[in-house]
Amino acid sequence: MIKKEAQLILKERIKGDTIIQLKDGKLIFYYYKENYNIWIYNEKTFQLLFEININSLMYEFEIDNGKNNIKLKNREKELKIIKEDDSHILIDNYYNETRNKNSIKELHNGLILIARDKYLIELNLHKKNYDNKLAKQLDDDILEINELSDKRIMVITTQKIILLEIKNEEYIFKEEYQLKNNWKFSTIGLLRDINQYFFSYELSNNRLLLNSFFLELKYVNSCISGDKIEVYRSKIIFIDLKNFEEILSTEAFEKDAKYIVLENEIVIQSYDSLIIYDINSLKPIKVIKNDNELSFIYFYKFDKNHLITYSLKDGKSESIIIYKIENKDLVKHYEIRAKPLNKIFG
Repeated sequence: MIKKEAQLILKERIKGDTIIQLKDGKLIFYYYKENYNIWIYNEKTFQLLFEININSLMYEFEIDNGKNNIKLKNREKELKIIKEDDSHILIDNYYNETRNKNSIKELHNGLILIARDKYLIELNLHKKNYDNKLAKQLDDDILEINELSDKRIMVITTQKIILLEIKNEEYIFKEEYQLKNNWKFSTIGLLRDINQYFFSYELSNNRLLLNSFFLELKYVNSCISGDKIEVYRSKIIFIDLKNFEEILSTEAFEKDAKYIVLENEIVIQSYDSLIIYDINSLKPIKVIKNDNELSFIYFYKFDKNHLITYSLKDGKSESIIIYKIENKDLVKHYEIRAKPLNKIFG
């Protein structure tokens, strides 16, 4: 294993739990669970270029469409932004009403497609400004979008998978499929706050990886006015894109399982294990139980052949480690030590 020393040369506090890098290098940060803003940064200097309020865009669309309902009347109040601290922004009232997912993708033509609630919003970034438009309004809340390799737009709602085709800047319905019941989760008790999410990744050979993720907020001691704890469940489903039928799926994980797609493998990480799948056969080739070294950390994709994570020692982060898969096993390839890492991961 190669070992190197490193030092931190740039530190910038950012907002969001999800990052997208655009084709031109810019970085989009956003929170996938809530109706927060979108922050767009220069990838080299981390200069904030744009801050865009999704809720404000939806409000403008509803005004333009002449809607006049209770939710719309209260929206101006909901648009009030409260800063709890330097790193967290909440949108008053609306935060407590919905946990629908923000899904954002860059299309082949450079447009940014945003899905929120029932809306598909197109965002066009320019050098010093941006413009946006309502691309489509559906009848059901949207939980995931993706642009497939044949340029069709896949929209997953709470009930259906809808395929759209873009013609003359219009989003035209092409096909739709009912979402399978076993691809979703349902509550297992008297839980009051249940939230279904989806993430997707198109694989080669006309296949789709669908990550179904479920979050329930359970009241402690069954007291509605008491504190809540988060209960997670998730599973990975492999789908044939020719007919949107299931090829196979994993067992349900009692935690939020993450997936990483490499050139020849798919790595799924749950709380207590890493499962390595062959990307062609979709068969598991190695199960690695988290030991003291691997537990309580997450792996991320470094490039098409490597994973990256950080090591913990005595509760402190002391190095970044790059792994590769060799002989169907996870092998340490490169270690980068840097004293300020604990400021990043701590």
